[in-house]
Amino acid sequence: MSKVLIIGSSYSIKDTFSKKFNLESITFLNFREAWLMKEISYYDIIVISGFHHDKIKVLFPEFKKYIIEYFNFILLLESKCNELLLITTFIPSKISFSRVVFLYKSLLNLVDNKSKIKPISFRKIIHENNKNSLALKLLEYFGLKFTQQNDIIKNTEKYILKNIPNPYFVNLKIRRNMSLERFLRLLDYG
Repeated sequence: MSKVLIIGSSYSIKDTFSKKFNLESITFLNFREAWLMKEISYYDIIVISGFHHDKIKVLFPEFKKYIIEYFNFILLLESKCNELLLITTFIPSKISFSRVVFLYKSLLNLVDNKSKIKPISFRKIIHENNKNSLALKLLEYFGLKFTQQNDIIKNTEKYILKNIPNPYFVNLKIRRNMSLERFLRLLDYG
């Protein structure tokens, strides 16, 4: 039985990857707790998802420093496992207004040559019991795309990024809160 650590507080990520690794010994850890820990045990697999939401409010030079701190955190986690699954936000290929996309794009560039790190990218997860909801159908009608939970569980390999998209970034120096960030993500293209 493998030891798996899932770092992050997103219900969708915890639910999806606990189903994927349901026959393994799973430990959950909040992102902020993991960030502050001095010692992390060794695991066969670590799944990491999340970031400090307050960092998208800071000035851009400070935001770029946070990316380096996050990269160093990833290197620490890499030394504590056989395989690290880095869950990123979906990165469009053409245009992005999102600091979160910039964060993950920058991290992916930094970890690109690390063989133990597997970046996984997908659009918002839709659980099986919600896949036929009227709200979801309406959002899909207006062009929003989603990822079925069962597909991630059964076909995780197809979500591993082999090539990192390279969107053109717009207005990254504008500080924002998460509500504005989520709205700006709707404007991403590609």
